[in-house]
Amino acid sequence: MGRLTAQLAATLLLIGFWLPAAAQIGLIPGTEPIAPVYEQSDVVCLCVIQSVSISAGKPAADFATSKIIRRQVILQAETRRVYKSDRGDAREFLIQYTEDVGIASPAQTFLKTGDFALLFLKATSPTTYEFADRFMGATRFSVLPGAPNAGGLSGLETDLAFLTRTQVRQDSLSALRLLQAFDSLSPATSNRVDSLASSRDPEIAFSALAVLLKASTPSAVEKLRRYLEVYKGNAEPIALVSIGAELGEIRDQDALPAIEALASSRYLAVRYGALQSLRKMRNPQSAPVIVERLDDPDHTNQYIAMITLAEIFGKYEGDYAPSMYLFDKKPQYYISLWKQWWEQEGKSRYATKPND
Repeated sequence: MGRLTAQLAATLLLIGFWLPAAAQIGLIPGTEPIAPVYEQSDVVCLCVIQSVSISAGKPAADFATSKIIRRQVILQAETRRVYKSDRGDAREFLIQYTEDVGIASPAQTFLKTGDFALLFLKATSPTTYEFADRFMGATRFSVLPGAPNAGGLSGLETDLAFLTRTQVRQDSLSALRLLQAFDSLSPATSNRVDSLASSRDPEIAFSALAVLLKASTPSAVEKLRRYLEVYKGNAEPIALVSIGAELGEIRDQDALPAIEALASSRYLAVRYGALQSLRKMRNPQSAPVIVERLDDPDHTNQYIAMITLAEIFGKYEGDYAPSMYLFDKKPQYYISLWKQWWEQEGKSRYATKPND
């Protein structure tokens, strides 16, 4: 995702999930595919946490400066749904891991006794497991899905689709974020998610739209454009980060008008994603939109706009395609070169589209 990781990551990687094994905040939702995590797991289940045991902990090696202690956590989990298992019909699993916490941290973990959770587990001994993935290893839910399914990754998809429609907002968001990690979705799942894309709750709507974008749903970009037209919130929901990441992968020329409209969104992540999409499409007729982004309030987007113009028109000579390092030193100099080219040459050829 290029330069997004620098400026946006500080505020946009936060998705509200805490994985106890690492005690760190997770990735942008959907950016880690679920299939490899499923494949490397020995057990994938929806479980209820029967008990939690936490050791007193020992000081970390750099305790004098970090004030971090390392403690051991043991969870006893009982299955309610099994999607994959290396232990046949076994219903109980012992999960053991260490976590680093601050000295003043409360004596509790992310998962508590009585919680339901989707777990991806890796065997560490014949009877003991740890979380199979740093970020996707544990996701808490407050309810269970409806009727049992056949299991497997497709069964997990079906249950997550069910959980998107519960009355518990956080369950819906968690399920949508996990569904975004699927490379493709069944028509039934897509229909369920699509019905949430117009939700009055913007976080749910944007999360659903991110899932549809990831699944390459043909109408998703236009749905996003229409939703943003009426969305008046000043807050930038974290789901918009997922939107930006997925927009950047769009290469469908049929979506070009909507992508061009989104390039001027008041939301940084959306503008970033739209610009990345225009960069991948390399359509000369998008030049007027890209030239406008030379004056984008965000420095990174200015650079993307400039490099996109250079790639579209093959202008790599001279100062038309500087490195980011050089651009940072005197951005207005390089921007003015492109504005001058646009006025003297580009505008007469690309300012008006063929069917305007």
